[in-house]
Amino acid sequence: MSSKKERQNWARLIQKIYEVAPLICPKCWGKMHIISFIKELDVIEKILRHLGLWGIRNHDPPQPVTSDSIPDWVYDFSDSQIPASGCH
Repeated sequence: MSSKKERQNWARLIQKIYEVAPLICPKCWGKMHIISFIKELDVIEKILRHLGLWGIRNHDPPQPVTSDSIPDWVYDFSDSQIPASGCH
């Protein structure tokens, strides 16, 4: 499967399962871009341990976004890695 197809499927499945827009910043409502997938378990574990999240197994899914200010879903998988303005 191509990298572009993986990104499209990931975003579609997250939105369908959790009813949230995974590529919309929950803080500033800016558009986010996937720049990489981390697939190596040891790297994932190291990051989650550093964040204190490795031992957490069960949690509720994210709350659905209800603001009317969220733009319609538009996928732009250009090579740009510049974050949306106003988001730090």
